[in-house]
Amino acid sequence: MSSSEVVVQRIDYTVNPALHKRYRIDAVPLLVIADIDGVVHKGFIGPVKAQDLWAAMAECRDPGSTPESCASHQ
Repeated sequence: MSSSEVVVQRIDYTVNPALHKRYRIDAVPLLVIADIDGVVHKGFIGPVKAQDLWAAMAECRDPGSTPESCASHQ
């Protein structure tokens, strides 16, 4: 999923507790989609289905691009 526009980062609490505090992470696994400024656009707690992740990424890149039928799965 990593690309020139997307960074995937695993953040272990023991390695970086400040980042857990910044994003108020109190449950894991947690997936956060944030922009370059750190603004969270979408979050998932627990396992994430591939189609839900792709739909969330598409919506973040191009708001309104996700069909209404897909938006309910996010």
